[in-house]
Amino acid sequence: MQDREVLYGRSLLFIGALQFVVFMAVVQIAFPCSSSSSCYSIFTNPISDLGNTSVSPFAMLFNYSIVLFGLLLIVGILYTRGAFRKSPVEDIGVASLIVAALGAMGVGVVPENTVLAVHSMFAVIAFLFGGVGMLLIGINDLEQKNGRLFSCYSIASGIVSIALLLASVSGIIHGLAMSGPGFGFGAVERAIVAPIILWVFVVSLAKRS
Repeated sequence: MQDREVLYGRSLLFIGALQFVVFMAVVQIAFPCSSSSSCYSIFTNPISDLGNTSVSPFAMLFNYSIVLFGLLLIVGILYTRGAFRKSPVEDIGVASLIVAALGAMGVGVVPENTVLAVHSMFAVIAFLFGGVGMLLIGINDLEQKNGRLFSCYSIASGIVSIALLLASVSGIIHGLAMSGPGFGFGAVERAIVAPIILWVFVVSLAKRS
């Protein structure tokens, strides 16, 4: 029964991550160029621009997609947790991922052009708790010999995501980004998000109970 639940959870995680990546790419391609002929750039434009209902023609597609991603992440991780070693650390790690998923859903419910402060708060919650969740799941599974590689990967992913977020919030990366041509907030934000999305794919495809 547990094996079936884990398989079900992994499937939901894979579907959630895949649909979000696909729809994000579709909305990005459809994003209109400005009058100055500058088009959407993954290096300078924030991801949230894709969900901006005042400029993005398929904003609702992006917003619905990230809400669905958050929902499937919650259900998927609850089913998949049977593959992790049971402990208080695992409980906190799973809870952190659920909070991150709720933050992601909040990003879609409150687009950046509505209430920016609330939107930004949801984004930070998604980034921070996503990183913390990966880190704790990795630490929790270190004692499992057959899961040592996954544990190290989870810990590294969590550290990278959290470190980049803290550096971005503190302004360190912003200063470095502005000194390099063509490199800006969009690239920094994607560097924070990428480890989380990739981790979800890895769990859905590689984690065994």
